[in-house]
Amino acid sequence: MFAQKRGVIVNVTSVTALEAPPFSGEAVYYMAKATQEGFSNSLRNELCGTNIKVVVVRSGVVVTNFHEQRVGFDKNMYSKPECVMVKAIDVVPTAQRSLSLFDREWSARNAK
Repeated sequence: MFAQKRGVIVNVTSVTALEAPPFSGEAVYYMAKATQEGFSNSLRNELCGTNIKVVVVRSGVVVTNFHEQRVGFDKNMYSKPECVMVKAIDVVPTAQRSLSLFDREWSARNAK
């Protein structure tokens, strides 16, 4: 990507990365997704000023056996969008807001 001076890195995480799930046994899954979010955010900051973008796709509930087997998800909930997406609607606007300001020119000024 650096040689081409452009590119897009796509990381697939989950809305779980934004809010710890209330289910027993979810700590490792949450940690993995939250870590991937943090890595993506740091990488995005490092690549600022280049033409290489970092995109995070946060999937929610998908109609597979994954949710049913993992947390005993009720199949009937798939047909109720207000139940499926409520956490993403509640969480995403806050999570998108940056709580810090970064000096994006610091690396260039302090390069050895």
